[in-house]
Amino acid sequence: MLVTLYQNFSENNAIGKLITEIAEVQAHLKEQVSMLDILLELKASEDILQNVNYLGIAKLKRKYFVVDKDIMTNGIIIMRCHVDVLDSFRNDILNLNVIANKSQLMTKSDLYIDDNSYIMENRLVNQIYNFPNGFNDNGEFILITVGG
Repeated sequence: MLVTLYQNFSENNAIGKLITEIAEVQAHLKEQVSMLDILLELKASEDILQNVNYLGIAKLKRKYFVVDKDIMTNGIIIMRCHVDVLDSFRNDILNLNVIANKSQLMTKSDLYIDDNSYIMENRLVNQIYNFPNGFNDNGEFILITVGG
């Protein structure tokens, strides 16, 4: 199967990663694996593989993080890879119609939506002080304070 090798410059939890294509090579699965974790066997020069940390497999419709690379003596490279769910299903995720009640960036979040992440306390404390002489008509004020 055809595998596209990339260098990833983005964080792993980003959707729409900044990647640079390095090469396209033929590879095959080393053994029966799940779609989440694969073991690829391919032949490529060590110069090409030096910066490879990400790959895409069009046949599987997935993008993968390169977890480990083993270079064998016969020039064969074994790559252990883990699926990048966010980028593999990027279009599906971005096209979801959702109401988000929390944002990673505080500048874009709505602080009026209660998502139970802000711990607040509301106590009512009333204290009544009696004035021994009562009130008079010379312009005295009553001061009410709130808070501690």
